Amino acid sequence: MAPSVQPVDANLGLTFDPTTNRTKSPEHVQVRVAEGWAGLTVFGYEVYGNLTQRLESEGFVRDVDILPMGYDWRLSVADWEQEAFPRFFRTISDAVSKNGQPVVLTGLSMAAPFTHAFLRWANAKRGGKSWVQKNVHAFVPVGGPFNGAVNALSALVGGMAFAYTPPGQPGAAKFT
Repeated sequence: MAPSVQPVDANLGLTFDPTTNRTKSPEHVQVRVAEGWAGLTVFGYEVYGNLTQRLESEGFVRDVDILPMGYDWRLSVADWEQEAFPRFFRTISDAVSKNGQPVVLTGLSMAAPFTHAFLRWANAKRGGKSWVQKNVHAFVPVGGPFNGAVNALSALVGGMAFAYTPPGQPGAAKFT
C-alpha cells in the first residue's frame, strides 16, 4: 500500500484561536522566522534589495546602520508580542546604543502594519512614549495596506471605479 501524500501547503497553514488571539501550527510543524538578511529573502529575491543598494550608495553599511527585521506576516499581533516585538525592541535599542542616534524604521507592504503595531506595543508596554521618542526618529511605511487593500477589494468586487486626473489637468486636485 502506497503512503498517503498530502500537498505541502496542507502542513503550512495556521489556525487562529479567538480566545487567546494566537495562531497555532499544525501538529509536528514548527513555523519560525529566518534570522538576519535571510528573513528578508523570498525565493532567492532580496525583498529590500533596491532600497538596501541605494542606502549603501549613500554611505550606509549593512549590519551597522541598515538592520533587517524578519517576521511572519501570517501571525497575529498577540503572537508578535511574544517573540518578534521583543526581538525588534532589542535590535533598535542595540542600534541606538551602538550608533548614538535614533533609528528610522521602514516597512514594505505588510511590514508597515507590523511596524506600526510594534510602535504601539513599545509605547504601551515597553518604556512608553519616552522610549519611542528617544530611539525612533521616524517611521516611513512603503506601500503599506493601511485601508488601501480594503478599497482595492471594494473596487474589484463591487465594480467601484477610481478616477484619476493627472496634476495640471482640468479637474485635478490642488494641494496648497
